[in-house]
Amino acid sequence: LKLGLVGENVTDLGMLLYPPISLELSSTDSDQSDGEGEWLKTEIGEQISFQVNAIKKVGCYVHDHCIPGDVHIDIKMSDEVMELASKLLSAIDVRKAEAAKAIDDACTAKDKI
Repeated sequence: LKLGLVGENVTDLGMLLYPPISLELSSTDSDQSDGEGEWLKTEIGEQISFQVNAIKKVGCYVHDHCIPGDVHIDIKMSDEVMELASKLLSAIDVRKAEAAKAIDDACTAKDKI
């Protein structure tokens, strides 16, 4: 009985720590959607776009064998690192598309309420 109450209170605390996802369009006039849809103009869409770009930059640095900020230093990467970087780069667009669909679906559902 007490364990259940503790679990419920921990869940309530966790919910309070994270505000609900805002699906409202951002007030910034950034034109970063490039025809990809309105979802990129939401707060979460902007954050996803930022993270996707950061991950792509890291993957490209690994593939180019260079240190960020110093393209003259060539680093030998193992085959395993190169393979994992390739997997990451190929997966990022798939995950971004999944996020776009989820946000679009959520926005559509919100509009129907």
